[in-house]
Amino acid sequence: MADTLRKEMKENERRALEGKSLKEKASYIFYYYKWHMLGGIILLFIIGSFIKSMSEYREPYLQIAIVNADQTADFDSPIREYELTTDIDKDKEEMRYDSSYVFMTGNGSNGFDAQQVQKLFAATSAGMLDIIVCDEKSYEWISQMGYFRDLSDVLTAEELASYGDRIRKAEVESDLDGTIASEYAAIDVTDSPKLKAWGWYPEGKIYVGLVMESKHIDRALDFIRYLDK
Repeated sequence: MADTLRKEMKENERRALEGKSLKEKASYIFYYYKWHMLGGIILLFIIGSFIKSMSEYREPYLQIAIVNADQTADFDSPIREYELTTDIDKDKEEMRYDSSYVFMTGNGSNGFDAQQVQKLFAATSAGMLDIIVCDEKSYEWISQMGYFRDLSDVLTAEELASYGDRIRKAEVESDLDGTIASEYAAIDVTDSPKLKAWGWYPEGKIYVGLVMESKHIDRALDFIRYLDK
C-alpha cells in the first residue's frame, strides 16, 4: 500500500514537471519541498556547530572561582599573567575563571543570594571548580558548608607549619553521622603581593582554598604559592 502510494506520488510529480523549464522546475521543487530543505539545512548547521565545538574544545587546566570581588577590577590580565608561569598547552588546555560570584546580603541562604548559592553548589558538585578566592564573609559560609578540601590532605606538615597563623580552620559537620571535625580550610592571602597589585579586593580579609572535588590539586596548590611571590 505504502509502496504503491509512493509510486503514484512520483508519477504525479513527474507529470507536473514534464515540459517545464529549469527555473519552473526549481520553483516547483522549492515550493513543495521547502520545509524538507529547511530541516536539512538546520540539521547540517547543528552537525557543523557540534563538529566545530568539538574541534575547539580544550580541557580545563585550572578552574578558579573569584567570589565577592570588585566587579570593576581586571581579572583577565592577572590570570593570563599567571598562565605564563605554567606548563599549560594552549592547543589542548585553557585556564578558566569565573569572577561573577557576587553573594549579596539580605536574600537567600544565610544572607546570601539564593541563585549564587545554587550556582556555586552546582559548580563544585560537578567538578567545575578547583580553587576559590573569596572575602571573609563568603569564606565563613563556604567553609561551613564543607566546600573546602582539608589542606592537611594535600600539604605536608612542614608546609602547613610554614603558613603559621595564616591557616584558617573550619568546624565542619559530617553529612554521614553529624560529627563535627576541625579542618584546615583555607589560607589567608590578604597580604599577597599579587592580590594587592591586582586590586580584586580593595579592603578586608582575603582567603583561598581548594575545592573538595578539585581535579587539579597540584595546579591549584601552585596557584596558591604563586600568590605569595
